[in-house]
Amino acid sequence: LLNEVRRSRGLPWDVVYTNGQSGLSRLVWRAAGPQTRIVHHHHTAADADEQRTWSRSFRRVLERAPRLVGCSRATCASLNAALGRNDTRFLPYLTVSPVESDQIVERAPGSPLRFGFCGRLIPEKGIDTILALAQQPELDDIEWHIHGEGPAYPAARFAGQPRLVYHGPYRTAEEHAHSLLSLDALALFSTHNEGMPLSLIEGLAAGLPWIGTDRGGTRELAAPASDYVLAPASASLTQLGGSVRELADRILAGTTSRRRQRLLYDEQFAAPVVAQRWFDFLSS
Repeated sequence: LLNEVRRSRGLPWDVVYTNGQSGLSRLVWRAAGPQTRIVHHHHTAADADEQRTWSRSFRRVLERAPRLVGCSRATCASLNAALGRNDTRFLPYLTVSPVESDQIVERAPGSPLRFGFCGRLIPEKGIDTILALAQQPELDDIEWHIHGEGPAYPAARFAGQPRLVYHGPYRTAEEHAHSLLSLDALALFSTHNEGMPLSLIEGLAAGLPWIGTDRGGTRELAAPASDYVLAPASASLTQLGGSVRELADRILAGTTSRRRQRLLYDEQFAAPVVAQRWFDFLSS
């Protein structure tokens, strides 16, 4: 890394951008010239639990970053409070949807009701909650579909549940799009604070209503009101089951809208929109 920085120092960089939880960011900044803008982008929650994992050198990165950007407003607030700053800027990270706008169609009445999760399978994403909800008799009209992989969740963990289907990982954008478009709603029962949850942004791109626990930046995706359910962060399994039932009944009644959710993505998170916001920030 030091050799790369040395080779780069002779070039007239407009921007040096770093992210990730590493004190090595300050080494990369040495490639900057006197007119270079240095930006560090924090992609996670920055809550109290995360702060305990920060090394001394990484905390100095956050304290001394000339421009510090958070992926959600909740992240910005946590960074400012932890670092004694007041200038952390919110800008989302760039995402490219695997789903095209013309693929979004409203749900056909009478089809099976499919809730699911697409992403990295880790306990913090509430996978165990989905396993438990799939056994609740009051939700027996809902199929649960899991798309993704993770060492904590081999295929055997999902066996023997008739209303739960494990599809394994998706390897291409086309497979990812097919996984999302096969669902009626996305679930994210996070047990840790989120930065800006990528799985929900991808769900918006596919027009999916969603249910999630109120963690970190999740509530910043909460619009329009009929297309989501935001459950308390400490909700019990019974409470979460009631929230799932509420969203399911809205979907069955036709009060949710896939096109409306896609419009929210197009207005706030589509790649051209986010890219322009970053260009405006970097050129200001």
